[in-house]
Amino acid sequence: MSLVKNIFLNFSKKIPVGILKKISPIDIYLPYQHLIREAHTSYISHLYPFKNKKQFETDLDYLLKNFRIADIDQLVSYVKRKGELTPNQFLLTFDDGFKEIATVIAPLLYQKGIPAIFFLNNDFIGNNQLFYRLKISLLIEELSNKPQLASVFKKYFENSNDLNSILNQLKKTNQFNQSILDNIANEIGLDFDDFLKSEKPFATKEQIEEIVKMGFYVGGHSLSHPYFELLSEAEQYRQAVDSAKRIANEFHQKYTLFAFPHYDNKIKTKTIQKILNGGVDVIFGIQNQLPELQLRMLHRFNAERPNITMEKQIKAEMLYAALLKRAGKFSVKRN
Repeated sequence: MSLVKNIFLNFSKKIPVGILKKISPIDIYLPYQHLIREAHTSYISHLYPFKNKKQFETDLDYLLKNFRIADIDQLVSYVKRKGELTPNQFLLTFDDGFKEIATVIAPLLYQKGIPAIFFLNNDFIGNNQLFYRLKISLLIEELSNKPQLASVFKKYFENSNDLNSILNQLKKTNQFNQSILDNIANEIGLDFDDFLKSEKPFATKEQIEEIVKMGFYVGGHSLSHPYFELLSEAEQYRQAVDSAKRIANEFHQKYTLFAFPHYDNKIKTKTIQKILNGGVDVIFGIQNQLPELQLRMLHRFNAERPNITMEKQIKAEMLYAALLKRAGKFSVKRN
């Protein structure tokens, strides 16, 4: 984390939340996370950090004390310009459909009476496929434990003179060159199929059905979690609309919801409009709470860094939004 960002986080935390509510232009706060887990996890830890259960509960208690629980019916009506939104609500969202949404997250939220939306990738439900980004983390784990394997990795990446350059290129693997991961795994004796069968990192259909019975919402997060900017506009549409509609139909959802994987800043306005016209009610992005209601799009913020409490994170979001609003920059720039 940069020094400037750390200073801003610490400064904003000192401001009473009541004052920030008065100046913040944000009506609903939308934190996103992937999973809650207690310790290092070989298939996740090299991709992004995550909080443990105690940290998560502390965050939930702060939100419950200082903000209103979201009314999803009211939210959808608001986004569709058919109603008002009671300010200072919060709505939790979780991406990728890891098994912890069923074993840890949903039970805890249900106990506390907190709603949430779980965004799922159709291809991973029931552990039918192993997401290639998880393969990247598993390979990094192997390389970290066995540095002598670097010679194998170097054969697949140009200009990989040291460990850092190998790791940087490995992390840049996308949906079109992911076969490299399988080739490396074969050479070093890492069996992704065995891992998928034994670890089962994703929630099953039955687990998701139980989550829905508890009153939670589910939405699409694309079929296979690709980088959308690398896709044709037609494939972007298919990945979004097919994912969202299949999830809504299969799990009998009241609304058809979709959240872009990775990031959304390079998606064109006309593509998003086509996705909406294809039957999606609300779209979620990750441009830090910036408004984009003309496209029925809500933007979320990252709340899974274990060294940043929800209080510190959300206060920073509130203050930063107020400053952007004052500067006339509180909006999404999109082609």
